[in-house]
Amino acid sequence: MRVEVCLLLLLNFPLLGWGPKGHRLAAEGSLRTLPPTLRAWFLEREDEYTRATLEPDLWKQRDPDEAERHRIFCEAYGGAGRVPLQEATARAEVSPWTFASSGQLPWVIAERYQRLVQAFRAGGPEGVVAASGWLGHYIADGQVPLHTTRNRNGKLTAQKGVHQRWEMDLLGSGPERLRDLRGAVAPGDVPKAIAGWILDSHALVEPLLKADRATRDASVGGGKGALTPWVDQKAVALRQLQRSAEYTGDLLLAAWMEAGQPSRR
Repeated sequence: MRVEVCLLLLLNFPLLGWGPKGHRLAAEGSLRTLPPTLRAWFLEREDEYTRATLEPDLWKQRDPDEAERHRIFCEAYGGAGRVPLQEATARAEVSPWTFASSGQLPWVIAERYQRLVQAFRAGGPEGVVAASGWLGHYIADGQVPLHTTRNRNGKLTAQKGVHQRWEMDLLGSGPERLRDLRGAVAPGDVPKAIAGWILDSHALVEPLLKADRATRDASVGGGKGALTPWVDQKAVALRQLQRSAEYTGDLLLAAWMEAGQPSRR
């Protein structure tokens, strides 16, 4: 299936994610952060990699539990700073229902990271590209602040639709290529790094909601500069998308190093 077909399928059902454009930008950008020896694993498979980053959203149509893997309700654990690093600890802290319904994004990223390590050790570029794409999708979703909160679409604050307004509408006229990306840096402690990314992303929730409310209220009141708070959020969205690319590169590099830095066969 070509990338264009995947994009068409994705556009035919509602999304609460970066959307095809955002995931494509993050995927393309992540490859540019890699050192040459690691980048070689993806040569002539760039489209395949991009397609793999879109597949987790398509999988939601087949697996009713897939949506929970794309988010984490930090409130279920007492806040973003208290989300356990390990899945086993999280399961022990809350009821099975709370664990299942509050999302598992951090631990899914960690599990997908381990799959990539194994793919590198197995040595087949097809497996590496597929595992990298799925990993990158979840990493990118973690950089969307509203993927880290129970108020994921503004229902709790009478701001229904804020999810799409932020992560898709803001990027509708955005760049076609991410710029000024730093080179990949492998984190020394992967679970801790993932937790830090979620914590930073969650810190953006309230400013995001505040900007949405201010824009709505100013628009209703006919005030000048009604769109200013929301336009300012575009820079935040682009920064988070850039982090999606960079963090994906970080874990691709870490997985390759953990696997012994194998060369492509």
